Amino acid sequence: MPRPEKRSRPLYRKKRFLIPIGLLLVALGAFAVVTHLAKQAEERRQIVLAERARFADYLEAQEARYLKIGLLTDRQRAQLRRSTNAVHVEAAQRLGITPVAERDDVLDQADEAGLVNVNTENPYYWVDDLTHSVPYATPDAAAALDSIGVRFQQKLASFGLPPYKFFVTSVLRTQEDQERLRGVNVNAAQGTSSHEFGTTFDLQFRAYRYAGDPADELWEPAFPFLKEEFAAELTAFYARMEELYRSRLLALLGETMIELEDEGKLITVMERRQPVFHTTVARPLAEPTAAP
Repeated sequence: MPRPEKRSRPLYRKKRFLIPIGLLLVALGAFAVVTHLAKQAEERRQIVLAERARFADYLEAQEARYLKIGLLTDRQRAQLRRSTNAVHVEAAQRLGITPVAERDDVLDQADEAGLVNVNTENPYYWVDDLTHSVPYATPDAAAALDSIGVRFQQKLASFGLPPYKFFVTSVLRTQEDQERLRGVNVNAAQGTSSHEFGTTFDLQFRAYRYAGDPADELWEPAFPFLKEEFAAELTAFYARMEELYRSRLLALLGETMIELEDEGKLITVMERRQPVFHTTVARPLAEPTAAP
């Protein structure tokens, strides 16, 4: 007697069996993707943490550099007060222009007198909002300002610090300006002022402004957003350092003034009632203009 044929399982039952396997494979694939993404995210987080830790170490090392700058000594302060007003006036009269009587006459006489506008963009100093003077100086005085700026920034760089600009708070005064100033400033000269000759300027020594470019100083971190983050933080950091260590920046600027006075390029006095270096160019410093 023939055996009965073995009946095969219906097709729908085979498919029903395959469905759980397919779902399992999909779930395993999704789990693998999620795991991979989680691993990538964790690796990214660790890299970011490492970069930020490196940046924090860098800031700590930079702050330590400020502390290596010595403060002004009593001897240096004495050196910064060795010139008298009479010495400033003598140099100003010898090297400067004929005093201008009124403010309205300055612009008309600036070109004729050979004055230059120092209130222009430069890497060394900022000209403050002037109320009792105008931002004009002789070419020699302008060259003296540049000499101070170059020497000051060289000293900063020698300590591994970024450039800072100093502030110019007074330049050329007309006789009208000088008369008005006597009413509000006890330091204003009662007689002739060296500021009237375009050879003299005042430098603020208790305020400075960071003038570097963070992008030039920073390394290339792993992610672009960190470069932007670090650049903003570095700018704010150097502004805080100026507030904390301006007495040390003063020491470097003071050393600069002493050296340039010793070299016969300028004369200066560290005023007592105002935080400025009252400074007059002492000899011709500007490059001669080529004949046309």
